[in-house]
Amino acid sequence: MSAAQSNRIATLRRALRGPALFVLTLFAVEFLDEFVYGVEGAALPLIRNDLALNYVQVGLLLTIPSYVGLVLDPIIGLLGDTRHRKLLIVGGALLTAMAALLVAGGNQFVLVLLAFCLSYPASTAYVSLSQATLMDLHPGRHEKVMARWAVLGSAGDLAGPLLVAGMLAAGLGWRSAYLVLAGLAGLVALVFWRQRFNGRGPAEEAAPLWQTLRELPKLIRQGGILRWLVLMELADLLLDVLYSFTALYFTDVAGASPELAGVAVAVLTAGGLLGDVLLIPLLEKYDGVRLIRRTTWLALALYVAFLLVPGVWLKLAVLVALGPVRSGWWQVLQGRAYAALPGRSGAVIALGSLVGLFHASFPVILGAIAQQWGLAAAMACLALGPVSLIVGLPRRSDGVTG
Repeated sequence: MSAAQSNRIATLRRALRGPALFVLTLFAVEFLDEFVYGVEGAALPLIRNDLALNYVQVGLLLTIPSYVGLVLDPIIGLLGDTRHRKLLIVGGALLTAMAALLVAGGNQFVLVLLAFCLSYPASTAYVSLSQATLMDLHPGRHEKVMARWAVLGSAGDLAGPLLVAGMLAAGLGWRSAYLVLAGLAGLVALVFWRQRFNGRGPAEEAAPLWQTLRELPKLIRQGGILRWLVLMELADLLLDVLYSFTALYFTDVAGASPELAGVAVAVLTAGGLLGDVLLIPLLEKYDGVRLIRRTTWLALALYVAFLLVPGVWLKLAVLVALGPVRSGWWQVLQGRAYAALPGRSGAVIALGSLVGLFHASFPVILGAIAQQWGLAAAMACLALGPVSLIVGLPRRSDGVTG
């Protein structure tokens, strides 16, 4: 081997462990997470059909894993403020790969439920802690970093349904999509394992876990973080919860085929991606909270129109407009939560998990409503998302732009 070749190999090895790749991989984690979520949303009607699930079981499939996460997520978040962050991120990615393999091979409700129960805390370990690491690396720019993070997430949301549609068109079935997810999650774990994980940001030694646990009651009253966390969970009704039920709504209420339902999910996601891209320059000029206040009324009107207009194609047209209008809600609210506890990103994750207790019940409540009164009635409840923002957002900005 020549000296030039040796130098090129050495340069490549340094790049694979350098800070630039480290930050890029942290951002790529969000793409993978939403890619997984996008596959789940698009494949849900097919999973329901293959396993002969009713609406209550679908609700349980989306709810019980959240309760499992509620037990483990606060501990994961607090441990993320210690030297164990790298191990948690690598382990979470590996566990995500295992869960995807289990879904791909599962032929019973219990097996798929077990896989979902594994994937939820795994997502906190490798996704939330990657996000927290980015927050620690970019103090004072939380909303702007979250905006860029969300663009990659929206791209993953879009890629997920397209992967499912492509697998169906190729005659490979939805299970093949989960095999792809398993391979990608394993690759992310490998990349992180080879990194020098110096991503906590502050140089001081993290406080012991027991001390942080004792501080939680005080932290939750600090900086108005409770408001931002509660509003973030309620806003999610018209974000992730709507995304989860969109395919089912199109197949069961609008009468669309599974393939067209997947297109509906992709349309909603594409609109969100457009809005997320536009949000980046907007946050450089305008306050994030003011942007949310100006979009919630329009989002509410569009969502009501989506429920009322007849026919699949009219509903798809409304989704095109609704997608970008919702952009910015989660990014700004999450950024404000991190800004409320500077330097304590793991504690923010832990508190967010505790506040998410009532959010975890949303799918099973909606499933019960759909079972009793129909899916259309359950979907109408999602309008509470923008209503909560209209009521709960502060009338004046506190000047924190993140």
